[in-house]
Amino acid sequence: MDLSKPGGSTSQVWKSDGTLQTGPGLDHWHASGTCTGITAGYNFLQIGDWRLARINDRHFTFSHRGGQTPMMYKSDGTHKKGPRTSFGSWGWEAGKTPSFGEVRFGDHFIQFGEFRLGAVDDNHLSVSHSGGLTAMIFGQGTLHPGPRHDYGLWEKPLGEPMGVTFGDRFVQIGNFRLGDVDSKHFSVSHVIGKTNVVFKSDGTVNDWPGTSFTTFGRPLEECFVAPP
Repeated sequence: MDLSKPGGSTSQVWKSDGTLQTGPGLDHWHASGTCTGITAGYNFLQIGDWRLARINDRHFTFSHRGGQTPMMYKSDGTHKKGPRTSFGSWGWEAGKTPSFGEVRFGDHFIQFGEFRLGAVDDNHLSVSHSGGLTAMIFGQGTLHPGPRHDYGLWEKPLGEPMGVTFGDRFVQIGNFRLGDVDSKHFSVSHVIGKTNVVFKSDGTVNDWPGTSFTTFGRPLEECFVAPP
């Protein structure tokens, strides 16, 4: 899959081994489809005005361009809500970050360094750490916080991003969508019409089940997996 700039210059390519290649000189990877509102770096995925990022080996966050971080998931299986102005990733350039790690893919998951975000099955999406703890499970409009040792994704190998697709400011993993609703709201929702959680640009969180603030209804776009 590639992310291409206007004019045909390709800046990021996800290869079939699950790794991300960035930088100039990738024009031979250019595909006809582009991913609207999606940008990537070695430790983050930018979706509209929001970034999902591995800050370090202990923290994974959702942060807004305006400076607020409404959600932090931790390696000990816990999570902390905002508002807070720390633990964001908006000082990082696309393709360049101050710490180690890469955005990688596999069967129904995205890996951010030591964290994986992915669909365990049709009805459960999780955030889990390589150390064995799961910080959050998203159900069909429900939330099941950690710390817990089940519903992790680390037994799966890296590879082609099967079950991971993109559209206008959203990523779909299995039956779940994570997306920028209207710049001020970012949601996790399930295909049955339930919204699990809404992160807000003021750093607060709405974490009760609902049916609004979803990105389902937007069409998928063709973002191709590039050959190795």
